[in-house]
Amino acid sequence: MILKLKKLLPFNIYYFATIYLIGILFFTAFRIILFLTQIEQVKLIPDSTLIFFNSFLMGLRFDTVISCYILFFPILITSVLSFFKKDFDLVYKITLWIIILFYSIAFLIWSTDIPYFNHFFTHLTTALFPLMNNFAFSFEMILREPLFLVYFFALSGILFFYIKIILNFCNKLILEKQQVFLNHETNYLFFFFVLTSVFTILGARGRLDVKSPIRIGTAYTTKYPLANQLGLSPIYTFARSYLDDLQEINKEYSLMNNDEALENVKNFLNVKSELNYPPIARKINFNTDEKKYNVVLILLESMSTDKMGIYTNEKKSLTPFLDKISKNGILFSNIYSAGIHTYNGLFSTLTSMPSLMKRHTLKDSEIKEYSGLPKILGENGYKNNFLMTCDDQFDNMGGFLRANNFDQVFSDDDYPAEEILSNLGVPDHYLFNFGISEINKIANNEKTFFTTFLTASDHSPYVIPKNISFIPTSKQEKEKAVEYVDWSLEQFFKSAEKQSWFKNTIFIITGDHGAKWGKNNYDIPLSYHHIPLIIYSPNNISPSKNNNFGSQMDIFPTIMGLLKINYVNNTLGTDLINDKKPFAYFSADDKIGCIDENYYYINNLSVGESLFEYKLNGTENIIYQNKQVADKMKNYANSFIQSAQFLVNNKKTYFVKYE
Repeated sequence: MILKLKKLLPFNIYYFATIYLIGILFFTAFRIILFLTQIEQVKLIPDSTLIFFNSFLMGLRFDTVISCYILFFPILITSVLSFFKKDFDLVYKITLWIIILFYSIAFLIWSTDIPYFNHFFTHLTTALFPLMNNFAFSFEMILREPLFLVYFFALSGILFFYIKIILNFCNKLILEKQQVFLNHETNYLFFFFVLTSVFTILGARGRLDVKSPIRIGTAYTTKYPLANQLGLSPIYTFARSYLDDLQEINKEYSLMNNDEALENVKNFLNVKSELNYPPIARKINFNTDEKKYNVVLILLESMSTDKMGIYTNEKKSLTPFLDKISKNGILFSNIYSAGIHTYNGLFSTLTSMPSLMKRHTLKDSEIKEYSGLPKILGENGYKNNFLMTCDDQFDNMGGFLRANNFDQVFSDDDYPAEEILSNLGVPDHYLFNFGISEINKIANNEKTFFTTFLTASDHSPYVIPKNISFIPTSKQEKEKAVEYVDWSLEQFFKSAEKQSWFKNTIFIITGDHGAKWGKNNYDIPLSYHHIPLIIYSPNNISPSKNNNFGSQMDIFPTIMGLLKINYVNNTLGTDLINDKKPFAYFSADDKIGCIDENYYYINNLSVGESLFEYKLNGTENIIYQNKQVADKMKNYANSFIQSAQFLVNNKKTYFVKYE
């Protein structure tokens, strides 16, 4: 059979068909690895055999697209040469090494994508670029991750075998070219050239339909996000996002008209016309005495409500201490992180502005001033300190914080070298101990303070310090890390309770974002956005539970409501205690989510819109039956995100002190 094909087909067609098949086999191997890393999620899907078989078939289509782009010009060049009987061996060898280079790059993208997907539940896009701006930091963090060695050796092995196999096959074919393959007539060669060109172009398009080539949305054929994602190729998603970013219209997201968005936001926030600049500024006057409590904000790395017993009602809780103080403070049950990255959570919590999709707002070429907790509290006499575990140049945090009214920023340069356990810096319990001593210095000078902690121990690579009294009960490293964070918080509060400033302090505990945890039914995992929010001050605040929908953006006006300090609110946040909002909205790079008591709206800008009854664990897209509901949620989320983009771009993010 093979010998007949060799005699039937022109040499260059057989040669590149062989390269194509080898490439497809290796792409499939990567997809199988990704599938196996998600096997626990796969088991939760009924009739998964047929569903994931179709995912692999879809993956074959996307892999064919990539392969056809790689092979098109080599096929074209060798076909033209064959017409003139100039089938030089050197041409085939040169094109082979070019092809090997491009396939190696593709394999590198795949091997990078697998851990990225396992962390973010999305394939690689240009959203990776902001994360890699601090390349040395990111690379060191990857090196310390035990699984890195697995992926590194897997990639090295795959590249070695790929190069060895393809060189053996192709060099053997070149030697057989004169002995086995026939010298066909020009007309015969032309016929196969046209036929191959048609198939290659169609393969690169991925679809027969003339209206549109293959799109990311083509892979979305089921109600199961994992099955849809498995059909995609990270090479395609990365290349597609890069090409989309080059288009002028996509350099900034145009979700709706700016004027329309601002008018909607004014109505949503009940903004009066008393302040015309900036457009959303509104005076907040409490007509009562100020209560200038100290404020301590704790941003916990990757803290999802799914990790906490008080939210999940699990018998075995990873966070017994957090659960305990939740019952003695205000527990907010419907709070969502603005984005999926630490810089999203930091930005939105401190500025009360939403995440601007794939934009890294801490790294704007011109660092802007924002209204928010550090600005307004600083203007009212507070001493503002920020403590992080690692290098303050990571994500440009130090520059952003200092430009936005933090008096001191403590980072790994301020800690003893022996306490720094990884590139993530010092462990959480040391950070809290250090913070207590710094707060005492401020309190001894009789200053009111606003102190923010940004933890990191619940981020891989997990490094739990030795020679401490912490004893984990879990077996998995990621669960041990959560237990350690909870233990560190307990030590912090035990120490804080002994300090003179404790009785006059409000503590806010929340997550910078959540984590991919447990079962996931949706394109934007809710566990990655549903975060705890606890306001704790046993001497000043009565325990209660608040079910209002909100996000990190609402922390600032909520705290101002407790402090009773008159101010101008020039943010998109509202007081969670005194105001009620119909929805909470958030984004995950190029996806937008909006949620209320019953429905979860998702707009994947690369795929389309969907609506789910998440409270019933619904996985069926019911957007067409509930278009009115979806339109309201879309309008709400888009209005706020578009307005935020306008305000940031036009430097309308800060307003003068309340007069």
